[in-house]
Amino acid sequence: MIGLSVNAADVIAALTRAPLQVTQEVDAALGQGAVLIQREARRIAEPRQASGSLFDGIRAIRESALQWVVESTATEGGRPYAVYVEEGIRGGLHQQLSDSALAAIATWIKRKGIQPQQGDRTTLSQRRQLIESRPELVWLIGRKIARQGIKARPYMQPAFDARSAEVVARITAGVSAGLKSAGLAS
Repeated sequence: MIGLSVNAADVIAALTRAPLQVTQEVDAALGQGAVLIQREARRIAEPRQASGSLFDGIRAIRESALQWVVESTATEGGRPYAVYVEEGIRGGLHQQLSDSALAAIATWIKRKGIQPQQGDRTTLSQRRQLIESRPELVWLIGRKIARQGIKARPYMQPAFDARSAEVVARITAGVSAGLKSAGLAS
C-alpha cells in the first residue's frame, strides 16, 4: 500500500489556520496524485496477471481529508495475494499448505488453462476431468512454491517512484491555487 498524506506538523498547522479553499485544493491534488500512482501501478501490473483481479484491485481511496492511499485488494481463491506479487514469497518453507492456498492454486490453474500432458489420445474433456480430479497437480505446484518461493514482481513501489515528482508538483500547485483563491497570494 502506498499512502499519500500531508504529515509535516508545520504544514498541517498552516492548513488548519488557512481557509477551506487551501485544504480543498491540496486534498484534490493528493487525490489526483493517488490516481496517477494507481494508473501507473495498473500499467506495470497488467502484463503479469492471469485473472485480472490484480489490475482491478488496485484502487486510489480517500481515507480522510488530506489522506489518500493506493492499495491493492486483489484476492485469488478468497485469499489476498497482491502482497505476494509485490514482495514475493521466501522459499524453504516447511509448513503445510492451507486449503485456501490450494484452492487459489486450483483457480489459477483453471484460469491459465494449464492442461496435464497425458499422451496424444487424451481428449479435451478428459484433460479437464484430469485437472478437476487430480489434486496432485495443485499439490505439486504448491509444494514447489513452498520450497522455492515466488520471485517478487513489484508494481506499487515502482509506480510511486515513477510518479512521485509529478505528485509533489501537483500538491505544490494545489497549495498555490488554494492560496490564490483565498486571496492570500497573488
